[in-house]
Parts: sequence; structure tokens; C-alpha cells
Amino acid sequence: MTTMKADSPAQSTQTQTTADFVLLGQLVALLALHISDTSKDGQMSAEAAYHLHQLLMSKMAKEMETKRKNRKGKIVEWLREDFFVSGPAIFYDNIPKMAKAFGEHLTPSQLTDVIMKALEAVTNSNKTISQAAGLLLNSFMKECGMEMEELPMILREMYTCLPNILDPATKEDVIKAVCHLASKRPNRVVDTILEISVECDGTARELWRALVADPYAKLRIMNGEEFSEVLLLPSTETTGRRNSKSIMPIA
Repeated sequence: MTTMKADSPAQSTQTQTTADFVLLGQLVALLALHISDTSKDGQMSAEAAYHLHQLLMSKMAKEMETKRKNRKGKIVEWLREDFFVSGPAIFYDNIPKMAKAFGEHLTPSQLTDVIMKALEAVTNSNKTISQAAGLLLNSFMKECGMEMEELPMILREMYTCLPNILDPATKEDVIKAVCHLASKRPNRVVDTILEISVECDGTARELWRALVADPYAKLRIMNGEEFSEVLLLPSTETTGRRNSKSIMPIA
């Protein structure tokens, strides 16, 4: 008779925690999209986000007693004490604060869930929702760009969404999000944009101009003039240069 080996307490806890939070990224995104709502929905979403963060920190309580580091090995800046004074209203109409509080604890796959939920909403005809989605995307890219997985897929989705975004402020936030990524991971971002923008359409030009203008993205790229050159090259020459893995050296 074959006996099943019982999981150790540590393994059981890890499995349970993973199961409990499998949809954490999507939940964070949905709450963030509504915390700027001026109706009661906004206040309720902010309160729910506050309690969700407390629950997340409680799950990590034992780890936090011995070291102020999250599972990524980084020093945790947002502890539960930070929330006792301000209360649930701390997140109301403050998506960047949510990105700071949750971003340092989300796994790469959960971060991808947040980004994909935001991208689904940036083309929403409701300006409040689309602007919240743009700010959510921008804030999480700023806080967690280095931890992002599936980067080429995310950039392709952003590139596809841009022409369909109706609200100018939302579009600006999405472009800023690309710049944040480029300032953190220039090689991957530049190569991916080159691969998906062979025709050098209006969206591609917007992105290149934004990358040239952004001081942090430009700082990470040794030869910023290369971007301007891409905008001015004849289409045949531009296409030929795009067939290479990268047209510019990276610092």
C-alpha cells in the first residue's frame, strides 16, 4: 500500500499562501481603477485596498519580525505601522501610493496581471476609468519596471493600445510608462519597439520622440542621437536597420 507523504508545515503554508493570493494582481488592479471615483465606490475601493494590504502584511508577519525584507530580498518600506495613523483613506484617489505599497510585494506574474488589467481599461470610453488605468500603468512601471516579466508581450500590448486611446491624458501616461521601462531596461525596450514598429507608423514616432525627450531614458542610452536618426531615415533604410537586433549601443 502506497502512503502519501504529508507536506511539512512550511510547505503547506507556502502552498496555502500561493493559492490565497493567486489573483492578487488582478484584485489590486481592479481596486486601483476605482479609488479615484468620487462616488462611494471610490471610498469603498480605497478601504478595501487598505485592508487587503494589512492582510498581505499579516501573512508576512513572522518574516517581518526577523528581517525587514520582502521575498525579493529588498528592504520593505511600507510596514503596517505606516497605515495605522492615516487609516483606510490613505489610498483614496492616490494610485501612485498604491503602487508603492503593493508593488514591493507582488510577484512578477502578479505584476503582469496588474499591467494587463490596466491595459484593458486604457481604451475605456469612460474618461475616469481610462485615466485611472493610465496612471496605474505609469505608476507600476515606475515602481516595478525592473521586476516585470513578459516584457516584449507587455510592450506589444501597449503599442497596440496607443492608437485606440481616446483621452490625451491617458495616452500621455501610457507613453510615460514606456519611458520608465526604457530608463530601467533600455536594451529590451529598444529592441522590442524596433521589432514591432517596422512600418514606423505614427505610434512608433510618438514613442521615439518621447524616448528622446525623456532625460532618464536618454541617460541610459549612450547615443541619444540615434533615436532622432530613426525618425529621419527613409523608410527602406529604416527597415533595414530595424532588421538588426539593436541599432544603438547601450550603456
